[in-house]
Amino acid sequence: MEVDNNNTTNHVPYSPSVEEVKRRDKVWELFRSECVYLIEHILVLKNVRAVFCVLRLKLQIKLERAQSKDPLSFIPLELGTSR
Repeated sequence: MEVDNNNTTNHVPYSPSVEEVKRRDKVWELFRSECVYLIEHILVLKNVRAVFCVLRLKLQIKLERAQSKDPLSFIPLELGTSR
């Protein structure tokens, strides 16, 4: 049994209905908006992580000063400025 691969006369191109096009557009818009939402929240989490890293570093510096033998190390960093 041979199949004729050159026979394209019976091929009918698919054309979605108007409702299907609208449905696809709505699904695409929903997908795009969810991606934007996700990216915005990832950026917020990235910024929160950066803030926690800075706070942890400041706490580590204060703890190191408290553990050192220098009695002036207990002076808070904020009090070192003149008023």
